[in-house]
Amino acid sequence: MNKKKQLERLQKIQSELSPEQREVLKTRKLSGRYSTLKWMKIMKKLALFDEFGDLLYATIKKKRNWAIAFMIFFFIVALLFNENFSGVPMVAFFVLSLVSLVLLIVWSRSMKKLRSNDLDNGFRNLVVPLVGIFNEEIKSGTKLLLEVDAGDPMRKENYTDTQKKQSFHGRTFVNYYSEWLKGNLILVDGAQLYFSSVKKCQKIKITKRSRSGKTKYKTKIKLREINQFKLVLPKSNYQLQPDQYPHIRKQETETEIVLKAKITRKSALIDNTSLEVFLNTIHAMYNTVKPLAS
Repeated sequence: MNKKKQLERLQKIQSELSPEQREVLKTRKLSGRYSTLKWMKIMKKLALFDEFGDLLYATIKKKRNWAIAFMIFFFIVALLFNENFSGVPMVAFFVLSLVSLVLLIVWSRSMKKLRSNDLDNGFRNLVVPLVGIFNEEIKSGTKLLLEVDAGDPMRKENYTDTQKKQSFHGRTFVNYYSEWLKGNLILVDGAQLYFSSVKKCQKIKITKRSRSGKTKYKTKIKLREINQFKLVLPKSNYQLQPDQYPHIRKQETETEIVLKAKITRKSALIDNTSLEVFLNTIHAMYNTVKPLAS
């Protein structure tokens, strides 16, 4: 699909968004207790809009990179050759360089506008399919509580603190904390499932001074994602099995079996915990118990 068709499709989807969905794009946050069907209705168009927005962003980014390359090439040729190059007047290369600069500005602004409506990929790749699965597993007549922050985890409101370490290489650590996903629901068997996902981001600014006196600056990003699960099962329906999963903590009360799991992973900033990790963890929790004969 070319850029024109991508843009037309994106504009069509945007025109079909409800005021509630437009507010989500503005704040990048969703919260409430609704039926899974209502959640799916809210999320479907947003996920589609985000997908086409990402595709258009990638297309424009390629064009912008070509504009940068051509601008530099034409400008260098114009400087190196005083009169003409292969029969083309020098002024023509200055003009072409200027045209490339204009295109660069236009496409950079388009990318900035698309980013202003961008949702974290975890919304589309994890939250939306997860709600679709919960639609089949939720207890009839109950609702799903969900809180989603699909914005940049390293934005100003998620800032926590700054730490400085002085050495031969000066390092500054800027820390961010974002609880981007939280929810709970009652499953068809009466079990209660609670889940949350937190992103701890760290921007490391490194200052390195060479022996010649030159100072170099470098920035690195580290992300640690912490996913927590809690499954509360009625003792009237389940009993604990022999220990198979040491990472799952178990607790019993008079009426309930409480299972807890914590999955920590390091990843790139644009990466998110996969749907498979979520489902495998919940599946492992269920494997620690055995259904009682009815």
